[in-house]
Amino acid sequence: MRLLLLTLCIILLGGNSLRLEAKKHFFSNYNFCHITEEAGLPNNSVTAVMKDSFGYIWVATQDGLARYDGYRFLSYGVKEPLYRLKGNYVYTLCEDRQKRLWVGSDAGLDLIDLQTGLSLPASDLGAVSELSSLFNSFVRSVVQTTDGNIWVVTDKMLWCLELDSSGVVTAFYRMQAEADESVSAIAEIEGGLCAGVGNCIYRIVKEGGNKLRKQQLSDAIVPFSDDWRISCLQADGDFLWIGSNRGLFRYYRQTKTMKRYRYSSHREGMLSQAYITDMKLTSDGSLVVSTFNGLNVYDRESDTFSFIRRVEDSEERGLNSNIIVCLFTDGQDIWAGTQDGGVNLLYLSRRLEVARLGDIPWKLSAGRTPQISAVTEDKKGNLWIGTIEGGLYQMNPETEAVQHYAFTPHSSTSILSNNVNGILIDSDNHLWVYTWGLELVSWI
Repeated sequence: MRLLLLTLCIILLGGNSLRLEAKKHFFSNYNFCHITEEAGLPNNSVTAVMKDSFGYIWVATQDGLARYDGYRFLSYGVKEPLYRLKGNYVYTLCEDRQKRLWVGSDAGLDLIDLQTGLSLPASDLGAVSELSSLFNSFVRSVVQTTDGNIWVVTDKMLWCLELDSSGVVTAFYRMQAEADESVSAIAEIEGGLCAGVGNCIYRIVKEGGNKLRKQQLSDAIVPFSDDWRISCLQADGDFLWIGSNRGLFRYYRQTKTMKRYRYSSHREGMLSQAYITDMKLTSDGSLVVSTFNGLNVYDRESDTFSFIRRVEDSEERGLNSNIIVCLFTDGQDIWAGTQDGGVNLLYLSRRLEVARLGDIPWKLSAGRTPQISAVTEDKKGNLWIGTIEGGLYQMNPETEAVQHYAFTPHSSTSILSNNVNGILIDSDNHLWVYTWGLELVSWI
């Protein structure tokens, strides 16, 4: 939940930025944080990462699912008495419009109510008998398109579920996967959904009899080789990026042309490896590409790539694993799920604001130093700082005036405890302050 808080607190605690030879390198702007089993992650083999509408980060692994609030994990798995899943090997996560989390694993589909964190019965979707095979299938991917439809890829089938405003399935369509042409990737593009099926890319359309049919997306997209397999797809304006086991390809829809991007472990401007595992766009339009040998970013001006890989020098703060399986972007922050190193969080520095914390007149007992537990910034640029036993502070960015909020006994207008556990600014610019065992809402 409090991820900006997490970002700033790491810097306050002395997080080091990555030192690269090229000062203008994309990744030199980032700090790195490794979230592993030592922090409470169920397993260091991560398969999917996403952020829900309440601000929690969900991490799927090969041994269970975890919800992360910036401090601790809540685990879900086959052996959890309250937060139980059908299978521990979780492949995919997706939130729908009803604030339900769809969890796809090797044992089927689970639904989680994001407001309570508890599992929901399949009957909430209606049409239980028709969907029973889906809920007990090996699920590889779940995607929600802008029309609210839920698309599910299983080991043998592609499904499309149409939901009404209450989240009940009103219609469903499906397509049987051929033995040698399983669906390996799906993505929404202008005009509908496209899918990598075998070594081809198709547009998927609905037809009578509850069936899905594939149409060739473009005659310009031809199989690179017989063993070419699509691993991921990313729409990017007029471009469709195609990740595969044979490298990265870009299809330009206006000219109907394809371009292949090559790889080299030592030459500048090229990808770090040919096996592409995932792609995501940041909020500023940067295309980030993961491989089994490092993390890449696309430079649109030069039409080239730069990459970063694990730094062997123990003094460096970079990736802790080169085997990157999945990506999630939150604004400009990058969450990279790895095969053996948990999650690598790349977050932008906020050094200017943090440096100014030294000017705050801390109101603490004699001899005490501030223990900062949370930091965030509101839409007006005010900096809010939560402390342990010291209450809450606000710093105005222009006047540098500091306002202190502390617990006052028998007062209905003070904060409820001087031990601040977390701070969150919501979309309405309301400040939520979480104290130990208590919580309050403050209007700003």
